[in-house]
Amino acid sequence: MKVSVTTDEMARAYGDAEALKRLADIGFDAVDFGMFKYDMHGELFCGPQADFERYFESLGQTARDAGIEIGQVHSPMPSYTANPEEDAHILECQKKAILAAYRLGSPYIIIHPCIPQEYRYDHFRAETREINMKFYGELTPLLEQCGVRLGVENMFNWDPEKNCICPTVCSSAEEMIDYIDALGPQFVACLDTGHAQLSGSGAPDMARKLGARLKTLHVHDNDGISDCHVAPMLGYNGPTHMSSVCWTDFAAALREIGYTGTLSFETDQTQRMYGPALLMESTTLLYKVARELARMCEG
Repeated sequence: MKVSVTTDEMARAYGDAEALKRLADIGFDAVDFGMFKYDMHGELFCGPQADFERYFESLGQTARDAGIEIGQVHSPMPSYTANPEEDAHILECQKKAILAAYRLGSPYIIIHPCIPQEYRYDHFRAETREINMKFYGELTPLLEQCGVRLGVENMFNWDPEKNCICPTVCSSAEEMIDYIDALGPQFVACLDTGHAQLSGSGAPDMARKLGARLKTLHVHDNDGISDCHVAPMLGYNGPTHMSSVCWTDFAAALREIGYTGTLSFETDQTQRMYGPALLMESTTLLYKVARELARMCEG
C-alpha cells in the first residue's frame, strides 16, 4: 500500500517544488497536494489562466523527476458562503483547481461539499442537497474532460448552543452514497477518519458502508471532541489523552472492502506541534507511522 501525506506544512516552509522533493527524499510514495495556502482572490487564481496551468504543469514535472506521485489534490476552501457573487467566484476557482489536478497528473481532487450554516443535524438537509447537486453538477463536465474524479468528503458543522461539533453534509456514509450515486461515475468517496469520529458513525463503520466507492482517504486522529488532525496511534495530548479511532478495526475494514487506494495522512497539526525547527523530523515520523499503519492494512 502506498503512503502519502498532505503537502501543506512543508510547502509553507519550503515552497511547493522543494516540498515535493523533500517528501520524496523522506520516502513517501505520493502526496495529497494541498491548495489551502492559495488565496482564491490572490494572484495565482486571479491571474492569467495560461500562467496558472503552466505553474502546476511545472510542479507535476518536478514530482515526476523526484519520483513521487500526486495521488490526490485538495482544493481551496470554502466551497460555499451563501453570498451569490462570492459563490460564483468560488465555483470558478474550483474549476481552476480541477485544471491544477489535471496538470499535476492527479487522478483525484477532493472538493468539500457546500455547507450552509443551517444544515445541522437533519435541519436543511433537502435544501442543502439541492445546493450541492447544482454545485457539483457545474463541475462535472470539466471533471469528465480532464479525466479527474472528485472525492466527496464527510464533513461536520458547529452547534453554537451545545458548543460542540455536530453532523452536517455527508456526515453519514448513507448521505455520501446518495450524493455519489446521484452525481455519477466522476464522483467517489473521500473518507476523513477524524471527521468520521466526530460527526459520523466512526471510521471503520463508514469505510465498510462506503465499500467500493471509497477511493481516497484523509487519515488522522483526534480525541473525540475536536478536529485535531494528529498522527494515528500517537493519541492526543488533550483532556482524554487517548485516540478516538480503533486503528486495528479501521485496517481490518480496509482489507474487508478490498481498498486499493493510497493511505494518505492529513496530519498537519502534528507537524505544527513540533514547530518549524523539527519539521523534517516530525514529517519523517509521520512517514514511519504511515508505513506501520499500511503494514496493518495489508495484514
